[in-house]
Amino acid sequence: MADLTELDRARERWRLTRRRMGQSPDTGERSLGLARRAEDLSARLLILPGDPFSTNLSFDDEFWEWWAEHPPAPFRGHVHWTNTEPTLEAAVRYKGGLEKWTRYLALHRNGGVEIGFDPAWLHGEGTRFFGLVHTVGLVWIGASMQAESAARFDLAGPWELTLILYDTKNAYLVGFGQGWAEPDQLGYDVRAQQELHIMIRREMDCFPESENDIRDLAFDIGGRIGNAWGVTQRRFLDRVGDTEGQFNPRGRNF
Repeated sequence: MADLTELDRARERWRLTRRRMGQSPDTGERSLGLARRAEDLSARLLILPGDPFSTNLSFDDEFWEWWAEHPPAPFRGHVHWTNTEPTLEAAVRYKGGLEKWTRYLALHRNGGVEIGFDPAWLHGEGTRFFGLVHTVGLVWIGASMQAESAARFDLAGPWELTLILYDTKNAYLVGFGQGWAEPDQLGYDVRAQQELHIMIRREMDCFPESENDIRDLAFDIGGRIGNAWGVTQRRFLDRVGDTEGQFNPRGRNF
């Protein structure tokens, strides 16, 4: 465990950085930092290194050659980003138009990774839903990108991961693995969320390196999302079939 004084300093740096970027559940602010470029943003993952004030990453030709690659998803599925773009604060992969992104993945000059995406939708007379499998998949992608970046650029911890889900008041959690009941099926037992926004936060001395540890981090966040809706089971994993107990995106396009 990091020295407590050092950790307290890191926590204050994280708090100030999140405030500057609008990564706060208190205000639901989504117009700061890269999020200002996103359209219909309902979720935001931010991973910060021990010194988020640093801007030491150099975006040279070698970096852009590496960044332009389209790595496979860390799970069985497809990841597609329309374009690659530099900004003042980060290198970005995104999907959408030049002015507004529908989804983005960014590596900041401090070495931290950010993903903005929209796993929520409205149905019927305005009932709001959040997709669990989709969210866990994007968290896994972000964690995998962070692990690769930490190793490539020798980035130091400790680390902070925050995931914010916006406008969750009266929303339902849906989009489970195979075999779990959804809202239109008998036996659906997930209550509506009562919080206006949800923030999930984790601290780590070192960022996970192995594929299994990265997966376990994403699954831990997925479990906490479920807990926020009163769910004890890991419903982002299949319950039945040949993929029972596994994360199965079933053709979802991440």
